[in-house]
Amino acid sequence: MSVKFKKKGFPEEGDVVLITITRIAPHAAFANLDEYEGLEGILHVSEISKTWVKNIKSHLQTGQQLVAKVFQVKTQEKFIQLSVRRMSEYDMRAKWDQVRRAKKVDNMIDLLVKQTGKTPEQVYQSLLPLEQKFGELYFALEDMKKEGRKAFKGAKFPVWLEDLLWSLVEKTIVLPQVEVAGVIKLESRDGRGIEKVKSVLEGIPEVSYLGSSRYGIRKIGTDYKEAEKLMDADLATIQKRLGKTEVFEFTREKKK
Repeated sequence: MSVKFKKKGFPEEGDVVLITITRIAPHAAFANLDEYEGLEGILHVSEISKTWVKNIKSHLQTGQQLVAKVFQVKTQEKFIQLSVRRMSEYDMRAKWDQVRRAKKVDNMIDLLVKQTGKTPEQVYQSLLPLEQKFGELYFALEDMKKEGRKAFKGAKFPVWLEDLLWSLVEKTIVLPQVEVAGVIKLESRDGRGIEKVKSVLEGIPEVSYLGSSRYGIRKIGTDYKEAEKLMDADLATIQKRLGKTEVFEFTREKKK
């Protein structure tokens, strides 16, 4: 998805789209479909809210940008009916997140245009193989940041763009971070109890002493799956080091 570069054709029924209100009538509002070339939709007053709308202008303003669900498309008449009422909170958040990612991609394209002297359309078309591989261009950029140049493998990507894009990704893309944490209770009945505990935890990163034989441990990843994998690997290492004299317990903190 790109906010700047318009799609041709029509959305499908059920799609969630970005719209801008252009005109407001007593019983409906008209809106441009911002991701599509030359398309306008209608948002009837009954589709604005789950509650009764007495005055449409108290809910919408000309120039207002929002997300809506497409629930009827008549291609021959170029008639598209939109609804906000039929959207779930999840759909709404997911679409706004997609829009934010698309704007970041557009900023990246602007930088590439300045560096290459090519047109925005030429740069965008050159990036499309990555969008086809990853579903969204921003996901491609995140994967490059995480995996390195091997993210280009399998995409018919122009060589002239690779070095420039890689340089920008390294400088501008910040991977999301999530944290998982827990508390380890570790005691040793060995005569060398303190030394034994230290040897069990040696080399395990992100461990802090909390007192009373309790240790905090945390792992950071780009998503919960990665963070949990790091946590499980370190816990497995600790358990392999335990002897018959050690008592080990682990309590996982709830995700925030």
